[in-house]
Amino acid sequence: MAASDDCSGGHSNGEEVTSGSYYYKCTGGKLVPTGCISDDGRKVPVGQAWNAKGNQEKTCVLNGASLTMKVTACYTDGGQRVAPNAEVDAGTTTFKCKADGDAWCLGVSGCGGSNKAALDAKVVVGDQVMKCTKTGAKEAKLVAIGCLKGGTQYDIGAQFDDDKATYRCGLDSSKTKTKAKTYGCIKDGKRVFDLDLYREGDLFYRCRVNEDSVDRDLYGCAYRDESGNYVPKVIGCSWETGTGPYRFFTCCVREGSVAHVRQLYCLFQANGGDYAINEGCYRTINGQGVGCKRDANDKLSITQFDPKDALTNRMSLC
Repeated sequence: MAASDDCSGGHSNGEEVTSGSYYYKCTGGKLVPTGCISDDGRKVPVGQAWNAKGNQEKTCVLNGASLTMKVTACYTDGGQRVAPNAEVDAGTTTFKCKADGDAWCLGVSGCGGSNKAALDAKVVVGDQVMKCTKTGAKEAKLVAIGCLKGGTQYDIGAQFDDDKATYRCGLDSSKTKTKAKTYGCIKDGKRVFDLDLYREGDLFYRCRVNEDSVDRDLYGCAYRDESGNYVPKVIGCSWETGTGPYRFFTCCVREGSVAHVRQLYCLFQANGGDYAINEGCYRTINGQGVGCKRDANDKLSITQFDPKDALTNRMSLC
């Protein structure tokens, strides 16, 4: 015959009884709710919590006469407790303990470290524009999406100018960082690309593009032809100017940091050929003296005279 303080089911007074995920104690003929069974089989008394599977904190709760397990906080993979609505920085990624119905769930909330940012938010790091991007179920990181130049943000692929150069925002050789790379010069508000020529007064320059800046090389002279058009002549280039029997051998000559067009000697056409005549001298051609002179404006001219008047014309025989 069972004692009066024993419980139904043949359980003696003071005996612990496990039923599913909970355990009870037979006390005075009644099974009194005592605690919960954790995921790893431990007994957790009412009111106490444990680190459960799924990065959740569960608390053993007595609701009236019934036991229940309630999710009351979150845990990181490293075992750090995160209170409801709180956020934790785990290196490159931040996590937040978010409401999930009546429970709480730990989810990726942004990027951590020195450049903390919420998911999908942009942040400037040096001269890069970065976006906090979720890259895995438990990972987020800053991904380069643009460049910062002169206080303005530009997307990858964007082209833009300042007063000296034109740029394109793109990825560098590592394919992980962005860089505003120069790819052309600015001349009078217009883009001049690498190795292209542009005129500045009586000179032509070539645009030179470096990794981070632009420069220019002196290319040569801006020669104005008979139509009034400026023709680029590279330094050292030679050509003939003039018409008819009076022509001149002309060259683009460099002097220091500049260059200019200079006539070097005269050419007189006669007898089916050309006679080259140096400055300050003459040649006798068909009984006529033909001389080459330079004026105060550095221009050559051809003059004809009687050879006996060579001294008067201040000419010496070539």
